[in-house]
Amino acid sequence: MEASPPRLDHPVRLADYLGTSEVAIMIQRALNGVDPRLVDHGLRVGMLLDAMLEVAGWPQGKRRRDAYLVALMHDIGAYRTEEIDRLVEFETDNVWEHSFYGYLFFKELSPLAEYAEVVLYHHMPFALFTDQEASVRFLAQALHVADRIDVLLLEHPQADASAMERLIEQAPAGQFSPDATALFFEAERRQGLLDALRRGIDRDEAIRRAADAAEPDAAAAFLDTLVHVIDFRSRPTVTHTVTTAWVAYELASRLMGDEGEAGRVYCGALLHDLGKIGIPLGILEKPGRLDADEMAVMRTHVSLTESIVEGCVADDIALAAARHHEKLDGSGYPC
Repeated sequence: MEASPPRLDHPVRLADYLGTSEVAIMIQRALNGVDPRLVDHGLRVGMLLDAMLEVAGWPQGKRRRDAYLVALMHDIGAYRTEEIDRLVEFETDNVWEHSFYGYLFFKELSPLAEYAEVVLYHHMPFALFTDQEASVRFLAQALHVADRIDVLLLEHPQADASAMERLIEQAPAGQFSPDATALFFEAERRQGLLDALRRGIDRDEAIRRAADAAEPDAAAAFLDTLVHVIDFRSRPTVTHTVTTAWVAYELASRLMGDEGEAGRVYCGALLHDLGKIGIPLGILEKPGRLDADEMAVMRTHVSLTESIVEGCVADDIALAAARHHEKLDGSGYPC
């Protein structure tokens, strides 16, 4: 992996334009643009882990919210390794590559760097933990159990608590922490988690809950994460995004003479290419000219951008982001 870029230096206070919960929703939607299966898996694992932490006595607050976001993005390394089509397999057999890439993402490209080792070890058998910090051991082992419960439920959709207990017991000795396993089954007894997962969960509401009560300035850190999610797929795209945003801000400052309006232009520019996360890398990074079919696919990035930002930013910022390829004579796209 290339050396990571420095944390973005924004010319405006992003909290004046964006809320942390809205940025968190955009992260989920952006990842969903690559493949919804991993996002859905992350949300389900987050629900399970949060319930387990409640049983463990963790109060509502920053640690619970951070743990939920870690669970949401714990498999982000799979976006790099393109293992998504083998979800169950890579969650049970080939676990280290995506865990390592996930560690790098959390360590270098997110505001959740303190949890990077949790992601690195979230598939490591309980028996192999040695001198890791106690907080890392506990959360990684709890995440491991929550992760496996969801995968088992995908394989055995009608399993009840007794059946799930039997499935967990079939794992090799030392695979799961007895304490973490006990937390899950107590949370299942109290909340009926398996039935809740079968009924499905509201994605946007789940993300909003994860981001509730965040510090006002956390929006900037999570927006950096959102931009770097795309960087994780394509370095040229994020370089283009940052350059475009700064040029747009400088032009707006000079033409409009209003710092607030320039900030809105900056935010629109920073978000304008989010939809490219859903474009295949073969098209996104093709060195030559795109053919007609490839260009048709590339043009869909503006509608993907609109679907990511809709309802999360002011309408004028959303329109600026989604209509950046339109022209005054109407010859651009999407219109």
